[in-house]
Parts: sequence; C-alpha cells; structure tokens
Amino acid sequence: MKITGLEGQPQVRPGPPHSPDSPGSADFNKLLRESLEPDDTETRIQKKAPLAEPRSIQNIGRLSPLPSEFESRTARVIDLMDRYAQSLSDPGKTLKDIEPDLLKFIEEARSLHETYLKTENTDTRLTRIMEDLHRTSRLEAVRFQRGDYLDSE
Repeated sequence: MKITGLEGQPQVRPGPPHSPDSPGSADFNKLLRESLEPDDTETRIQKKAPLAEPRSIQNIGRLSPLPSEFESRTARVIDLMDRYAQSLSDPGKTLKDIEPDLLKFIEEARSLHETYLKTENTDTRLTRIMEDLHRTSRLEAVRFQRGDYLDSE
C-alpha cells in the first residue's frame, strides 16, 4: 500500500542515517580534508617581481601643468557658456539681447581651443574638455542662426 500526503503526493520516509563509517563518507572525508589542508608542495607561492603600479597612479603629478592664465581662460569660457544658458532661459530677454552673450562664448571658446592646440599637452581628458567646449559653441551658433530658439506661437 502506498502512503500519500494531503495533496496526493507520495511522502518520502527517511531512511537510516548515514554512519560516518559508510563507504561513501570515507571519500567525502578525504576530499574535505584535502581541500581544507592543501598539500604544501602544490600551493607554494613563488616570489616574482613586484607588480607595476596601475597607470592612473603612475601618472599622478606628471601631467604638464597648465599656466594659470590658461586655467583662468578655461573658467571664463565655462562662465560665458553658463551666462548664455541663463540668458536663454530668461523669458524677459529677446534673442537680440542674448546674441552678444553667444558671440562672446563662441569667440572665447574658439580662441581657447586654438591656443590649446598650440601647446604640447597630451592629457586626453583635457583635450576632450577643450573639444567639447569648442563643439558646444559651434553647435549653439548653428542652433541660434537656424532659429531653434524662436517661439513657435
């Protein structure tokens, strides 16, 4: 006769517990002992030359410093871009009022980019910043001239 549970599923009756002296447990005990206490001859660590420092750490402090005049010009271009963005968001300003801010931003970004290209700085992050500023200024000039900021009413 088959004994079934409440839901019609056969119930498993627990068998006799495995004794530690059963044949299968000897293999398990051996494997467990080997994994917990590895053989010294297989796991010896051979000393090799020390690893080199990661690149980002090696180059810290070796970037060619920019003159303070160059840093101030970069900050000025970013300030001009911010002023232009604020002018665009001011509903009280007309496009004719905003245009001088845009022209200053474009000219400063172009001049800064040209000056940067004449330097021998090889910092890729700084190059990317200079190119982004220059590209943004040119893109804004196109948008402004194309009339993207005209009211559609």
